[in-house]
Amino acid sequence: MTTFSDLHWPSADGLRLHARDYPGSAAAAPVVCIHGLTRNARDFEDLTPVIVRETGRRVLAVDVRGRAGSERSADPASYNPGVYAGDMLALLARSR
Repeated sequence: MTTFSDLHWPSADGLRLHARDYPGSAAAAPVVCIHGLTRNARDFEDLTPVIVRETGRRVLAVDVRGRAGSERSADPASYNPGVYAGDMLALLARSR
């Protein structure tokens, strides 16, 4: 497994969200891996070393809100694609 560091960032509604940050070149945009409905960032443990080795790019494997290392929202309405997209934009803004 490729070594990663834990990256945390705040969502617009104040949750502490988590991603695994696998180092790579800062010259290119990172690859963002987003898991399915009931999964988490660990799903990408086998894939991330291949991406880093073959492309040299940084990989951010996300735990979406309410999963694994990310905080859970008390508002069920915040679990929707628009909010998830906002969380990813906040991650990208934070991880430059």
